[in-house]
Formats: sequence, C-alpha cells, structure tokens
Amino acid sequence: MVMLARASRHSGRISQFVQRRNEIFRLLHATSPLSADALDMADTFSRRHLGPSPADAKMMLKSIGFNSFDELIKSTVPPNILTDKPLQLDPPMTESEALARIKEMANRNKVFKSYIGTGYYDTIVPPVILRNVLENPGWYTAYTPYQAEISQGR
Repeated sequence: MVMLARASRHSGRISQFVQRRNEIFRLLHATSPLSADALDMADTFSRRHLGPSPADAKMMLKSIGFNSFDELIKSTVPPNILTDKPLQLDPPMTESEALARIKEMANRNKVFKSYIGTGYYDTIVPPVILRNVLENPGWYTAYTPYQAEISQGR
C-alpha cells in the first residue's frame, strides 16, 4: 500500500514535469527563429516568419515620424474605436492546430443539393449560336460597334 502511494505521488510529479516541459518547449519554439534541431518539425508561424528586427522596426517608425507603435496606432485609429483594455483572445495555435480547428468548423457545415447550373447539359452547340448568342459581347459590355465594324463582319 505504501509503495502504491509513493508510485502515485511520483507519477503525479512526473506528469507535472512533462506538462511543464512541454509548455516550455512550446514557448521556446513559438518565439525562437532557430531550432536546436535542424530536423525539428515544430510548425509555429513565428519560427518561419522573417519579420523586421526591432532595429528595422524603429527605423521604419522614425521614417514616418513616430517613436513607437503606440504613437502610430493612436494617430491612425479613431479614439471612439480604440480601446485600452487588453483583447480577450484565445491562446495562440500552431499551424496544424489552426487547420484542425478550421476543419472541425467546416465539418459542421451541412451539404444540401445544389441546383446551380441545372438545365445545362454537355451538348454540342453550333458555333454560330455560341458566337452570336452566348458569346455576344452585347451581353457583357455596353459597347456598340459602329457601322464600319459591322460591315467587316463584326
């Protein structure tokens, strides 16, 4: 019984350790542009993103007359829609997690019978009908050819 209690305590600590290790691993890979392992397949966007460095961002801000992104936002976003409260966003997802979430949402769609295009069948339409009725530019443009074009076969 004592051995079982110790094993239970150890498994709890181990699972906490593994959970914490995975959390740290995810945080490191979410912000690190380089991986310790070249074959690591962590699919975080920030790992693959080559955005501007802080120095580049500062230089870009200076070139348009601002010292910080906050100044830029306050000068461009109208005050009636600007908020000081932090946004309540879900935690970030990896690319595969986001794709799985999108797929889950798409699977809730209901597929109904589509009646778009009914009435058209794969038939041979004589070219004279195609050109003069279906492909007639008069259906899709306001251009009216003048007499010289008409006399040339237009």
